[in-house]
Amino acid sequence: MESTLTVRPATEADIGAMTTITMMAYSLNPEWRYRFPRLNFYPEDHHAFLLRRQAGHIDNSIKGTHTVMVVEAPSNQNPCVKKVVALGVWELPGTFTREGDAPQKVEIDATQNQNRDADIPRMQVFREKLGEAKEVFFNRIYGEKQLFLLSLATHPEYHRRGAGTMLCRWAMNKAREEGLAVTLFATGIGKMLYEKLGFKQLGVVHVESTGGTVGKAFPAQSRRALNQEKPRKSLPRGTFVLHLDPHGAAADHLLNREPVWIIGETVMKATGTADPGKLADST
Repeated sequence: MESTLTVRPATEADIGAMTTITMMAYSLNPEWRYRFPRLNFYPEDHHAFLLRRQAGHIDNSIKGTHTVMVVEAPSNQNPCVKKVVALGVWELPGTFTREGDAPQKVEIDATQNQNRDADIPRMQVFREKLGEAKEVFFNRIYGEKQLFLLSLATHPEYHRRGAGTMLCRWAMNKAREEGLAVTLFATGIGKMLYEKLGFKQLGVVHVESTGGTVGKAFPAQSRRALNQEKPRKSLPRGTFVLHLDPHGAAADHLLNREPVWIIGETVMKATGTADPGKLADST
């Protein structure tokens, strides 16, 4: 199926298609709905947010801090015409947020009544916790020698055709040529794809916007399997764990600069009063 697909750098002309793809794809993601529980009630706000987000990615690619790639496939409506069906956004080496940098505050534009789809406290906590985890899991270990995946999305109508795999392989080839690690935080939806391609879990990030304890923490893994699985344990909210196999691929990369691909899985849990918007979205 991949033979009918082509991958190329995104341009400003792709912003509209990228917005449509992310709006359709992200709505299937529980982690995304955790931050945007009212997206079904305010689709115009959500569309405007994603439009600004994709325009920002293209602007960053022009500045040289990010790379944005898209996949084209034959249209379902007219196979003779190709259309953009998937996208990937990577943060380039030398542009990651360093330890001590203040997390970017999530702003609300009340004058235009935007962000009604979002839960701003959850968005803020999510950004802060993943920023902290990225520093521990990736930045302290790989420094400038990493290609960090910010976003990977495929239009649901074009799932299981190899678009996501093509984008990942593009990044893996680039990393291999340049002696980089490919790093990312996986969602439940994307984890199977990454593991199939050889990514290994290094840790779990728990994100929660209110008090209480959260779920389970799984042993982190490098590219080589750990000899023995460590016992699972409960962790307080907002904490994360990191275990590295000292003889695994992470150590190989540090010593020999061999490429390695890593996953940091995010786990989100909402507590407190039920959100009517989220309840409506879950039906």
